[in-house]
Amino acid sequence: MFSIVALGCAMMTPSSLDSTGLRALADKRHLNFGTCAFSDGVKADIDGGKYRQGILDNFNMIEPENDLKPPAMWQGLGKIDFTKSDYLIDWARSNKLKVRGHVLVYASDWGYTIPRWLLDKEKDITPEQAKQILHDYITAVVGRYKGKIAMWDVVNEAIEDGPNSRPFNLRDSFWYRKLGTDFLVYAFQFAHEADPKCKLYYNDYSVEIGGTKTENLFKMVDFLKSKNAPITGIGFQFHRWAVEVPKPGDKFYETLQQIADRKLTFMMTEMDLSIPIKRLTRTDPDYGLVPASPEDLEQQAKSYEAFMRLGLSFKNCEGIQLWGYTDGHSWIPGSTGGSRGAALLLDKDYKPKLAYESVRKVLAGR
Repeated sequence: MFSIVALGCAMMTPSSLDSTGLRALADKRHLNFGTCAFSDGVKADIDGGKYRQGILDNFNMIEPENDLKPPAMWQGLGKIDFTKSDYLIDWARSNKLKVRGHVLVYASDWGYTIPRWLLDKEKDITPEQAKQILHDYITAVVGRYKGKIAMWDVVNEAIEDGPNSRPFNLRDSFWYRKLGTDFLVYAFQFAHEADPKCKLYYNDYSVEIGGTKTENLFKMVDFLKSKNAPITGIGFQFHRWAVEVPKPGDKFYETLQQIADRKLTFMMTEMDLSIPIKRLTRTDPDYGLVPASPEDLEQQAKSYEAFMRLGLSFKNCEGIQLWGYTDGHSWIPGSTGGSRGAALLLDKDYKPKLAYESVRKVLAGR
């Protein structure tokens, strides 16, 4: 069977890497360099300890992948289960890892975004009650982790991809139906009141390269600033194809410059750069993991280097975060039907890929 190991010409052998992980290099240049992580994996010390150790070796910041999302915690009015988030945040702090909070308001009704029980009660909830519910939830969550979480994704993915008639092309979500565009302002206000020192972000995908969705993002940001909402910055997810190689003056650079012009910071919050993969059945243990060709791994390394340089070229970049770091725990194959994958720095066996070395080179200032 064709395997990742067989692509030796496009992988980094242990002897070709120095013994220092990426974390030491990020620390040296005072860069927030992170990955998403999940509490169960850390607690169970999965993959023979490699998962936990890989985080500690390579990153100085983590973001709970799902453990802080409302459906994972919010069980009813006044009922919030902090078990998993407490564990992961305490573990991070004990290992001197910063924490990004994700997410307080996921402005969508579909997927793992909002508790079903809240949607079931919608017809009985008045706008005034919705505002109070939003206040109480954000106050409880942000207040619990006051001083423990460095920055929050306050609102996530509120802008719809296709056109609609709502302001800023907002999604038709529970919070919009109840509160209109004010839900955006309230969310930032409530988070700031609960932790005045915490940095507060709006986070979204496919807004980093210009176009209609990016224009709606800027309209929304300008609206928030006009309302004196305490927004700190924008989270650009950067789930991209590895064929892309940003260059100074292109749409990627232009978009980030517009954030700087608005006196806001930004973060690359969920970067993964996927490549074509060999088509396998879902039951195959290598599903979503085997690159279509060694050349794709070489291209991926070039893309990672270019995207890293993109972020670091701006003084208002507050950090770079990957959405995972090992292909063995990536959302990409499942979300693309197995057409794309192998999007991260390490393969499923935690062996560094060419992309790992390209990131190391950038962090080392080479």
